Order: sequence, then structure tokens, then C-alpha cells
Amino acid sequence: MKKGILIVNYGSDYAETRATSTDMFYKEIREQYPDIPVFQSFTNPRIINMPAEKRRAEGLSTVEEGLELLLKEGIEDAYFCMTFLVPGPEYYKAALTLKKYKDAGKFKAMHSTKAAVVELEDAEPVAEAMVNSVKFDPEKGYILLAHGTADIADLLYVKIQDAIRAKGHPYVYMALLKGKPGLSEAIGSLQSDRYSGEVTIVPFMIGAGYSVRSTLDANTDPFLGRIKAAGFKTKSIFKGVAEYPEFRKIYYDKLAKLMSDSDK
Repeated sequence: MKKGILIVNYGSDYAETRATSTDMFYKEIREQYPDIPVFQSFTNPRIINMPAEKRRAEGLSTVEEGLELLLKEGIEDAYFCMTFLVPGPEYYKAALTLKKYKDAGKFKAMHSTKAAVVELEDAEPVAEAMVNSVKFDPEKGYILLAHGTADIADLLYVKIQDAIRAKGHPYVYMALLKGKPGLSEAIGSLQSDRYSGEVTIVPFMIGAGYSVRSTLDANTDPFLGRIKAAGFKTKSIFKGVAEYPEFRKIYYDKLAKLMSDSDK
């Protein structure tokens, strides 16, 4: 059966953000599997709601459009690389689209990876990748800025935070834009831990797109102002986790295992 790969991203509507994040997945997976057709798709509503002509001009596809590209290519054995951090609403939305095609028998075989962290034990390699990539200073404070899901999956973010701390970085705190722990909890933890130095904001998102830019813009969002009002100086890193090669490898390893297991 002819194999094909569809990368399923949340994605950013900023082309420069995609160039350093999701486009890296596309480029490197194509390099790793030169004999297999590779396509990418996006679930971000800001992309989906673009006029179709603009989306096509920028080479952007919805998940359903990506699936149709696989079918047009004559793919029978389809592999899906899900580049999400945790299984939140967009992840499940994409999974439902895949299920619709599976139930309809569109492909002879369909295989999908999972988000980076689905089970509690998945937090360890993610924490290791963050420690090795960000190079946390154990004496400095950090807030990991994440989307959050406003559901039970938020516990996975806390597990990642705890796994990073267990590696000798006690002043690392997760702050979710949706759900808890939010910024209030992060500030409260900084204070209760009697930390008084500078706080670095580190995006814990695939790319540093709209959410990062708007949240870390002191002129339009009170996020930084709330931290400063609590008595902390701040600095920000405008870099998504997909810009770190070690973090991208987590997804490549999942895809390689999926393809290897399906060949047995």
C-alpha cells in the first residue's frame, strides 16, 4: 500500500511564526521520509477562517483538505503526526475529523500519533527537552506561558512543571491562559517561595504566534503588568517550543515508532 504522512498542527496565521515552528516539522519530516508524500494541515480558527484563496496562496490546508490531498495522491496507508502539546479541544477536533474518514473507509489503513503529553509519564521527556533547550538558571524565576485547555488535561501542564522543578529548577511556574494554574497562581507561588529576582516569561506553545505576541505586549495585555505590580522585573523570550530541535525530536520519535510498529 502507498504510504503518506499528514502533519496536523494547531498553527499560526503569522507566516514568520510558521517558518520557525510548524514549517520545521514539515521540512524535517520530508527529509526523514524522502520517498513518502508529506502534507501539513492546521486547526487554528484564524487559519481556517481565512478566505480559501488566501489559504491556498499561502499553502495552508485544513485537516479535511489535507486528508483530501492524501486521497488525491493515491495514499492507502495514512499516517498522522499530531504536533500538539496536550490533548485539548483542537486536538480532539482533529481526531474527530480523522475518525470520520476512518469510519467512511476512505483509507485502507490509518495510524495516528498522540500529543506530546497524554499520560503522566509523558511529562519526563518533555521536561528534559525544556531543560536542555531553555537552559534554565536554577537560581532564576521563570513563568511558562501556555494556552491551557480549561479541562482535566491542564493537570498534564502541572506535571510538566513539576518534572522541570525536580531537575533542579525550583522557580519554574506554569501559567495557563485558560484554566488553572493561571497567572494569579504563578505569582502567588513566586511570592510564597520568597523569590524576589527577575522573572523570565517562556512560551510553552508550539510557536510564538498571536497568543504569545498579544499576551507579552505590555501595551495591549495586562499580563506583564500584573507580574510587575507584584514587584518583579520581567523579560520575555519570543520563541515557541518547536524552535528547539530537541523538542521537535519528541514528535519525530513518536512518528518513527508508529511507522515501525505498523510494519510489523
